[in-house]
Amino acid sequence: MNLRLNRNVILCILMTPMATFGEKDEPTPAEKCGLVTTADLSDTKAPTFGEYPSTTQEVASTPKLDLKSNPIAKTYRTVLRQEITKGPNYAGHYRVAFWGCGSSCAMFAVVDLKTGSVITAREFTSVSGVHLAADDFLKGTASDGWGFRYKKDSSLLVVVGAPDENESRSGAYYFLIQGDGLRLVHTTSVNKNCKTVKPEALTYAAEYSCSPAKKINLDLWSTRTLPSPDQHWRFTSIGPSSSGQTATLYIQNSHSSQKWNIGSIERNGTAFWSEDSKRVFLRDEYAADDTEIRVFDVTGSVPTEIKGLDDRIRRAIFARIPGDETTLWLYYPQVCFAAKDASTIILVADAPVVRLNADSEGKSFSLKLTVNLISLQIVTSGPEAPKFP
Repeated sequence: MNLRLNRNVILCILMTPMATFGEKDEPTPAEKCGLVTTADLSDTKAPTFGEYPSTTQEVASTPKLDLKSNPIAKTYRTVLRQEITKGPNYAGHYRVAFWGCGSSCAMFAVVDLKTGSVITAREFTSVSGVHLAADDFLKGTASDGWGFRYKKDSSLLVVVGAPDENESRSGAYYFLIQGDGLRLVHTTSVNKNCKTVKPEALTYAAEYSCSPAKKINLDLWSTRTLPSPDQHWRFTSIGPSSSGQTATLYIQNSHSSQKWNIGSIERNGTAFWSEDSKRVFLRDEYAADDTEIRVFDVTGSVPTEIKGLDDRIRRAIFARIPGDETTLWLYYPQVCFAAKDASTIILVADAPVVRLNADSEGKSFSLKLTVNLISLQIVTSGPEAPKFP
């Protein structure tokens, strides 16, 4: 069964309100506390659209996308070209374009419809809305995505959510289009204090006995390094490496400086070490609708990948899905090593399902998986996938 579905179809679905995929269970007190609401984002010091007016301008023809104007232009040329044909929706002659990068995750860029140039923010290029509950924030805009607020007659662009999936940075970010760049002019940070939530409403890490870990978010264009807790090893992402537009991944011995090439990423990802420095986990979000799980063992003299891991995980997920159904996407919003056990990883899979070869509405489906990295045995828990009439 092919999990790599047509990305153009998925991109449309990713921006659909989450209620489309069925009713969610009542959130726990901890989950309610963690939600970012309109009240959290309200800020009397924040700029308004009216303070930054922009003249609406007609665009005579559809411009040619300038692939050299921005590093992401070539990588995401298909969706950007599709967006260009829709015309301006922001600041006169610009178009705000956004596309999926996983469950409740969106990347974004602004395209100048006069020149075809692609403009991105320096601070971040993606935003997560996993804990966002603020659909009524800044009403009356031309926006049709949960994480973005903009108007055709204003140069103000507001991005809402967690930048680069970093929940500690959740809030509203106010940008102005100026020349060939986006300038951050104001930030409304949301700092939630959930320590008073009653004990039975546990956080993800406590509920699933996760080992705490320092994570790094990877992207195609940045160089990131994460040392192991014992400082013996270093995980590094260096990009872009070539005209193929990929970021090369290395594991390096900090003492000998010897390093090993372990592949590359084409889009985004997340990496973190186990508590005992024996293994490093990589979540490779190589497509808008698919994610690969990789784990490397460094207990020997040479880093070794645990082969067949991702395939086993996929089989375990699809064993819980009826044969006449498939997934809209496959993403793992929560991943970790088990506490005090680097031989076990715990994942929550977000895999909404839809009927094969049928025009039916998707339904939400998530599953917890506990994976033994030695035997590759997997224990799944959670409800069976919803069935269609």
